[in-house]
Amino acid sequence: DWSSDVCSSDLLFFALIQPVMFVLLFAFVFGGAINVGEGGAKAYREFLIPGIFAQTVMFAVASITVGITEDAHRGIMDRFRSLPMKPGAVLGGHTLASLLQNTLVIVMLSVTGLAVGWRPHGTVAETALAYLMFAAFAYAITWVGAWIGLHMPSPEVAGTAGLAWIFPLTFASSVFTPIGTMPGWLQPIAQWNPVSCLALAARKLFHNPLPLRKDLARWILSRGGFPPFAGRIATMPYDVFTKLVKHPLTDLGLERFTKDWEALQQGLARGSKGA
Repeated sequence: DWSSDVCSSDLLFFALIQPVMFVLLFAFVFGGAINVGEGGAKAYREFLIPGIFAQTVMFAVASITVGITEDAHRGIMDRFRSLPMKPGAVLGGHTLASLLQNTLVIVMLSVTGLAVGWRPHGTVAETALAYLMFAAFAYAITWVGAWIGLHMPSPEVAGTAGLAWIFPLTFASSVFTPIGTMPGWLQPIAQWNPVSCLALAARKLFHNPLPLRKDLARWILSRGGFPPFAGRIATMPYDVFTKLVKHPLTDLGLERFTKDWEALQQGLARGSKGA
C-alpha cells in the first residue's frame, strides 16, 4: 500500500509541482509587495523558502486523510485485517509513504529555492538539523491526518475535512508574511501557531531573515525559539492538561495572565514611541 502511494506517477507529479508553483507565485508575483526589511526581493525569497517547506509538509496531510478514507471505504482495510500482519501496518505504510513523498518534495523545493536566490547560510550541521526537523514534523503531523481519515464517512468528506483545518493554520502564520504586518488581534495567534514555530526555527537554522519586532525576536530566540515551549505543551500529561481548564485556580491564573499581557503591550507601545 505504501509503495503504491509513493510510486503513483500522477500523485507524485502534482505533489511535486504544486509547491514549486507556490514558490514561483510568491517569489515573483506577490514578493514585491511584501516588505521583510533590508534586501528587497532577494531577502523575501530567503524568508519565503523555509515557510514554503513548512506549508508543504502541512498540505501533505490532506492526501493521507483522503487515502486512508478511500482504503476504509473500499474495504481494503478489512481485507488487510484478515491477513497475518500487524494491526498498525496499514497506517504505518501510509505515514511512511507520506514521509518519503515529503522528502522528495523538499528536495525539489530546495533546488527550486536555490534557483530563485535562496541560500542556507548556516553551518552544515544547522542545515542538516533544519531538514531533520521538517522530516520529524512531517511524520508527526501525518498521524493527525491519519486519525481524521479513519473517522470520515466518505472520501468526499475527507477531502474537505483534510483541508478545513490546514488552511487557517497555514495561512494565519509567518509562512508567507511577517507577523508584524498582521492585525494586532491576529499576531498572538500567529506567534503561537505551530506552523510559525516550524518556519521560525528553520529560518533561524538556515540563517535566513527573521523580520520580527526586535524586542520580541530577542526574547524568543534567547529562549531557543518557540519549539521548546511547544514541546513541553505537546508532552503534557492529559490529567494535567484538563486541570488547566477545570481547576479552581484557573480563573485566577487567567486574570493574572491578562494583566501581564496588557502590561507587556503597554510597555511595547511606550518603547516604540520612544524609538
